[in-house]
Amino acid sequence: MGIMWALLSALGFALFQTANRRAGLGIDVLFGTFLLILISALVLTGVALAVEGLTPLRQFSLFPLAIFSLAGLFHYAFGWTLLGLSQRELGAARAGALVGISPLFAVAIAWITLGEHLPSLALLGVAAIVAGVYLVSTDSRLKEFLIMGLRISTQVSTSHLSRGIWWGLGAAVCWAIDPVFVRWGLRAFPFPLWGAALSLLACVGIYGGLLRIRRPARSSSPHALGWQILAALLVALATWLKWLALQQVSVGIVLALGRLSVPLVVLLSPLIVGRSIERLTLRLGIGAGLITLGTFLLIGSG
Repeated sequence: MGIMWALLSALGFALFQTANRRAGLGIDVLFGTFLLILISALVLTGVALAVEGLTPLRQFSLFPLAIFSLAGLFHYAFGWTLLGLSQRELGAARAGALVGISPLFAVAIAWITLGEHLPSLALLGVAAIVAGVYLVSTDSRLKEFLIMGLRISTQVSTSHLSRGIWWGLGAAVCWAIDPVFVRWGLRAFPFPLWGAALSLLACVGIYGGLLRIRRPARSSSPHALGWQILAALLVALATWLKWLALQQVSVGIVLALGRLSVPLVVLLSPLIVGRSIERLTLRLGIGAGLITLGTFLLIGSG
């Protein structure tokens, strides 16, 4: 069941990314991120109350609260912030290629902290997935669209490139670390819905404070707000499924299967964002094929 939850989570994240991309055409990035965290936290809290009830909270202690908070900080506060900084310097496509190597960091971190390891076939699958993410993320047409959408310059200095690379690698490390905290937290408090909700709630105050310091750079259109709300609902569902998967299978496999969202985004984006903006290319097709192959290798490895 863990692999099935991971695959469904990848589908949810793919739908989230396409909806979030559509919303990003008419909404401030920081404000949109805050809406994602706030709405997802409220939705998952409500679902946790309905599905798991208040009984689990009687077993709750300070330790899982601290662990879940750290998971949220690494994934949302640190990871998303570093990703945004990297995108500003390199463009979203190049930053996405760097962040795509998070399964490799996850394998190393899980081996050190949890004693988990992947068989040779699974490691080959991880390598194929990372190669596919690189091809997809560095496709020239996709890169041009993202750069134009974020209004960032393609003329960057060597120092900017260096900073952008380190920020992108930092985001990949953060997204490889947070599942380890999730696994630790679920061992002490085996209720993934409440764990996911608490992880998100820990970041609401942080992003609210950021918004007080930095006002949105532009106003949001009602159409964009609608897409942002839809994206928040999708990412809430995908987050819950990811936590269910992490409760049953290894961190490396969950993160690697999550890369399946890349070819799904490639296929869904022309339909949701528009074919004139999102176009399929040979490079995208090869990259998506490598990611799919790597996913099957991981499943075959058990």
